[in-house]
Amino acid sequence: MSEADVIWVIRKHVEGLFPKTCNVCQRVFPDYQNYLQNTTHRGVPISYDLALGDLRPKHSSGNIALANCGCGNTLTISSAGMPLMRIWQILYWVKMESLRRGVKIEDMICYIRETVENQALNEPVLR
Repeated sequence: MSEADVIWVIRKHVEGLFPKTCNVCQRVFPDYQNYLQNTTHRGVPISYDLALGDLRPKHSSGNIALANCGCGNTLTISSAGMPLMRIWQILYWVKMESLRRGVKIEDMICYIRETVENQALNEPVLR
């Protein structure tokens, strides 16, 4: 996979998670752009698979990003529902690219999140 492929696959998956509703205040985030504009990141995205060094998990431990709703509730965006083969491809790309660039895996994951978010905020929704 190329960087553009990774970004597209992740963005397509994330945009498919909406609309999303806060379980506490019942606020509805109709799309990813609205979610990004009306939530606040909590920490860095986490890939449990990469943290465990497992690039081909039989069952993905998860890849998540947390954000706070305006009410304070923590919302999650995850890789749940993404085909396992795609997860493997992305995990491999992240690992190899972090080695190639000489950066920590979490820095690579933050770069991916930032790139996906910038695209989502500045370009039409993928269909």
